[in-house]
Amino acid sequence: MFSSGRNSSSFTVQFPTNSGDPGPRAGTVPTEAMLHNGSVLNRAAIDALFPPGATQRNVGTVRFDNPDRQNAWSRQYSLGYERQFGASLGVGIDFIRSEQRAQYMLKDLNPGRRSTGLATGTVTRW
Repeated sequence: MFSSGRNSSSFTVQFPTNSGDPGPRAGTVPTEAMLHNGSVLNRAAIDALFPPGATQRNVGTVRFDNPDRQNAWSRQYSLGYERQFGASLGVGIDFIRSEQRAQYMLKDLNPGRRSTGLATGTVTRW
């Protein structure tokens, strides 16, 4: 199922697009080109990349759904007992259980891989 179609005139861009910005980790302002003075958007640079009326290919997630999928459901149980012994002693026992069935699960078949083990490593997809 496509939730937004092939092309979109309205889209969200996350900056930086391929990795974490090393600026804040180093105690400095972000170094992303689309930002200036720290966390203020550089609207001129963004407008140059995405002029009004431009469309962008929707690179969102494509999800395939099973027509036989059941609605998700859950059950919760709680059972407890307390007993007081004398004026200053009490004992309690509780049993709590929760069951979830037919939960909707998403699996990313093309996960991003970082070039290093650090959060600032670039992310590539195969």
